[in-house]
Amino acid sequence: MILDRDTIQSIEAVRRRHNTDDAVFNEIVEGKTREYHAEVLRNYFNGSYSILMKALINGYIPEKTPEENVRDYYNFLSTEARNTEKSEDQRKSVDDERTGLRMTLKLLGIKIEGVNA
Repeated sequence: MILDRDTIQSIEAVRRRHNTDDAVFNEIVEGKTREYHAEVLRNYFNGSYSILMKALINGYIPEKTPEENVRDYYNFLSTEARNTEKSEDQRKSVDDERTGLRMTLKLLGIKIEGVNA
């Protein structure tokens, strides 16, 4: 399950106070505490507590940051530029797109490790 980083931070904060996922679940569902992270989770899951339980049982991963998405796209383009099954013109077009991506980041003053930093 993919969750935003703030939600994961709140789950981990509530988990530190309890020994079991059941106790975490009960704190959120019962609403007996007005602790900040418990409130964040109540608002995020907004009554869809089966999703909370799935996250607690099955685990979760943080959603990617915009920088991670750009890096993944750049790596995809790099792979495509080396793809020998593509024609020379197709590889050149993909390489031009990589160059355009790097130039756009430069113009915006953005540095992304693995792309232009």
